[in-house]
Amino acid sequence: MKLITAHATNYRNILDSNVVEIDQSTCLVGKNEAGKSAFLKALEGLRSTDPSFTQYNKITNYPRKNLAEYVNIHDGNEAVVMTATWELEPADVTAVEAELGTDVIQANTFEVSKSYEETAATWTLTINEAKVLANLISRSELGADDKAVLSEARTTLKAYEALEGLATRTPAQDALFALIGDFRDRDATLRAIDILSKRMPKFMYFSHWDRMSGEVSLTRRRGQI
Repeated sequence: MKLITAHATNYRNILDSNVVEIDQSTCLVGKNEAGKSAFLKALEGLRSTDPSFTQYNKITNYPRKNLAEYVNIHDGNEAVVMTATWELEPADVTAVEAELGTDVIQANTFEVSKSYEETAATWTLTINEAKVLANLISRSELGADDKAVLSEARTTLKAYEALEGLATRTPAQDALFALIGDFRDRDATLRAIDILSKRMPKFMYFSHWDRMSGEVSLTRRRGQI
């Protein structure tokens, strides 16, 4: 999975960074206090290697000058801090298709965003749920009579509810019922997200500047360049 854009908003001294395109190597250039470190910290918060950095704290990180008007500015919602665009690579598609079947991912790019006080990010990944259900039914070896109860179902959730309502289930129906039951909220899209979230890279922020002593010899530093 490859990060292709990142967009920071409402974080420290950043009101809106605009969309930043990410390539194999990306360099942020700007004067002191321009927001370079803030941008990187906002990106780290999307999925950090630091187990203690699970959410953005608006009291400490929302732009101070607007904090008193936070509720009014955002209409009672939490402000979005980071929105990142990701591109799936072949191995990612294979991982999803191994469980949900072929031709279920509708777009190879999607956005993941995270707001203040949230521990989970929001994904825009689009999955063809009807195709997922058709793939699962095809794999399940259901007989014609077994499939009849699922004739009106177009999503895994509806299929689960239909099977749940049966007084008794055949072994094939029971296997499909158990398979869908392992999906988060019985939802195929959420299952795809859970598969891909384990494959999403994590971010680690570090800075040599943070480790510099209080007194720095510019002559010595120049010699190290």
